[in-house]
Amino acid sequence: TVQLDQGIFEGRTTVAPNGGGLVNQYLGIPFAAPVQRFEPPRPPFNNQGIRRAVDQMPACFQVFSGSPPERAFNERVFNNPPPREAEDCLQLNVYTPANGGNNKAVMVWFFGGGFVFGGGGLPIYDGSSFAANQDIVVVAPNYRTNVFGFPGNESGLPQNERNLGFLDQRAALQWVQRNIQRFGGDPSQVTIFGESAGAASVDLLLLTRQQGFRAAILQSGTAGITDAMMMMNGNNNGRFNNGNSGWQELANALNCGNNGNFNNGGGGNSFQCIRNAPAELIKQIVQDRGLSFTPVYDGNTLPAGAERLRRDGRLNKVPIMIGSNANEATIFLAAQTGGIPSIDLQQVLQNMFPGNGNFQNQLRNLYPVGPGREFGSDFEAASQIATDYAFGCPAEQAARDSARTGVRTWRYMYNASFPNQDIFPGSKVYHSSEIPMVFGTYGSTPSQFPPTDLQRQLSSNMQNAWARFARSPNDGPGWNRV
Repeated sequence: TVQLDQGIFEGRTTVAPNGGGLVNQYLGIPFAAPVQRFEPPRPPFNNQGIRRAVDQMPACFQVFSGSPPERAFNERVFNNPPPREAEDCLQLNVYTPANGGNNKAVMVWFFGGGFVFGGGGLPIYDGSSFAANQDIVVVAPNYRTNVFGFPGNESGLPQNERNLGFLDQRAALQWVQRNIQRFGGDPSQVTIFGESAGAASVDLLLLTRQQGFRAAILQSGTAGITDAMMMMNGNNNGRFNNGNSGWQELANALNCGNNGNFNNGGGGNSFQCIRNAPAELIKQIVQDRGLSFTPVYDGNTLPAGAERLRRDGRLNKVPIMIGSNANEATIFLAAQTGGIPSIDLQQVLQNMFPGNGNFQNQLRNLYPVGPGREFGSDFEAASQIATDYAFGCPAEQAARDSARTGVRTWRYMYNASFPNQDIFPGSKVYHSSEIPMVFGTYGSTPSQFPPTDLQRQLSSNMQNAWARFARSPNDGPGWNRV
């Protein structure tokens, strides 16, 4: 058991996967009070008596949009097995070595999922192996996503409260500062790390000069992801052909006019109406209609021109490690066809760089397709172009810009694939494939291919590097800095 200001929590001791030692798990501890829809997180309530923290926490409500094959593919890859979902979801998991001891380094993980899906309790993010093998305390919080976490400008919320998901992340870090000592962790030795949208979140915590951590790891994502999302969405919730935003479309679908079911006599107030509607119904509408809700510039959690802030050195200058995977985009292109690696390169180039024929031709020359050439198919070339454009180059740029302003910066490139992680033929080193290696959760899904010695060794080496960086950020993960 662990005694916190908010009450006593009883965890469980278990054996970490893949030959790890003993670990104490505390699952689903609230880091905030029960969620009030569209309101910022508030401090957690106090428990009476002992609360058992042994059941996996629910994910916040997730949204998987797209065509039926795309949705099925993304759910199979990113949501397997599907967790419970609940609106009251501001909880976190703590994994701590069972050997006791104090003043351990702490790593706080922010999951990815494009700010529309994901959860800190997914099996792939089980921190048991990492905690047991590396003698480190691992914390994995939830945060709200899609319309519940990022309702957007049209919601009418105060400007600095429109990115609720980012406020949830800050609340989780504050909870860690107040409580992690009780789990054997040292609040002055916190490293934040995340992947994809989670890495963008980590980057934004740096660029908004938040406190409560002394190092950061960005896996396959930078703050530029949020800029790109807003560019695609017209700097607001994605506008539809009729000029409506996602918020307006949702209000219309819920019949938020004067006599709508959820208005409670509130007239035509879409905010009250959407706030009163059942969460499951909102999720269904957002998912089925493909409504888009993403972070917005709020001058608080998401500043405009994040990359300029970095170049100007206006950020929390803690040591950082930035990396990406060799074939990130295979998973995104294959998702469009439900997992079939087949695509027309010209179509991809037109979608990515519309109206820029010269540039498209240059790219065709730089990424040649055909027998005996660098890329054997349109799919291979298209996925490499998208990988370099969306992940490889932004990671390199962020690393260089950070190093130039005096931030101690390390780069990595993950380039290993294993049969038990393949998700379709030719998936290669896809986006998110490094996560099971970092967490030691590889081989946890049934596969006819058991883990190999090489896979075990590489996972161990990666855990060592991540942990070495967390324990002594100024010395880095074990290779030369940028």
